[in-house]
Amino acid sequence: MSKNTSKTLDQSYLIYIRSKDCEQLTSSFNTDMKITFDYAIKRSTANQDFHLSLSTAHIPFTFFQFSSNLDNLIINVDGSSSFVLSEGNYDIYELVNLITLSPFPYSATYNENTNKITLLNTDTTTHTINFTSSSLYKNLGFTNEDIIVNSGGSITSSGNINLQTIHTLYIHSDLTLTNVITSETKNISNIIDSINLDVNPFEIISHGYYESAPFSSILDQQEIRDIGFSLRDQNGRLIQMNNTNFEFSLLIELHNKDDNESNIIPVRGRRSEITDISTLPTPIQQPIQIKQQPAPKQPSMTLPQPKPIFINKAPAPVQNVPVVQNVPVQNIPVQNTQQNTQNTQLNEALLMASILTL
Repeated sequence: MSKNTSKTLDQSYLIYIRSKDCEQLTSSFNTDMKITFDYAIKRSTANQDFHLSLSTAHIPFTFFQFSSNLDNLIINVDGSSSFVLSEGNYDIYELVNLITLSPFPYSATYNENTNKITLLNTDTTTHTINFTSSSLYKNLGFTNEDIIVNSGGSITSSGNINLQTIHTLYIHSDLTLTNVITSETKNISNIIDSINLDVNPFEIISHGYYESAPFSSILDQQEIRDIGFSLRDQNGRLIQMNNTNFEFSLLIELHNKDDNESNIIPVRGRRSEITDISTLPTPIQQPIQIKQQPAPKQPSMTLPQPKPIFINKAPAPVQNVPVVQNVPVQNIPVQNTQQNTQNTQLNEALLMASILTL
């Protein structure tokens, strides 16, 4: 599924198409056609994509599983046409009866247990069945080779019978799709969608949006005005509807591209034309993440214990004053309490200074 979200959706269109309203491009077929709108569906900005998906389809099962268009009607015997089947849809029992009752020199029987058919030579002579030049052999389970069958002899198909020649319908377009690839081409294809053939002949084949994923194809173009369509089988052959009309509808959406996608310059395609490298924003440099390392562990240090300083707190000795004649001797008083306090503060200051200088 492509990027088809409501966040990127800008506009949407639902287109209903009837085969009888279209211009037919291939004679005798109404499954190869073209439609032209009165005005073009355009992108609002250059930074948009078209998304296209099949919404609904209603197709009558009026085409034949055996027809000249599918080239599966003839069995050759001895180098010439011996059995020619009329165009139509058949089950295995109808087909066995037609082979047995025809001038074809073989009778046919069907084994329900093995889903194989046996051809018995009912003629009196030997005949060669030329499957290499026959068109009706693969549906009967035979291989592309010539087989000689004697009178009264028989051959049995090596493969299984498959009478549903067309088992899938494909809607093709002439639009430039960019995201559809097939195993047949191994490259980009213009298939919009496939439709399962799961009803009986002459019933209506109905297809809804959610029966195929859902999926939308991305268109590589500027606008949509002319669209060509074709309805084909799994081998790319046009479906012969036998003049029966059919209808289908398409959902066309305009989506804004993602910012990252719009800045990418591809090698080729529309985006390389609308992207200007000079307008590209400068990439933002992401800051470098520096892993923080824990601070180194400092070795523990034990401060040396300071040695105590002993200061003599005893009062200063009394100094002798020389005796002067005729002058009485005066005694020097001892230091008072205030001086003792000052000495104590001085001792503490000296102790702190000695600690700081270690």
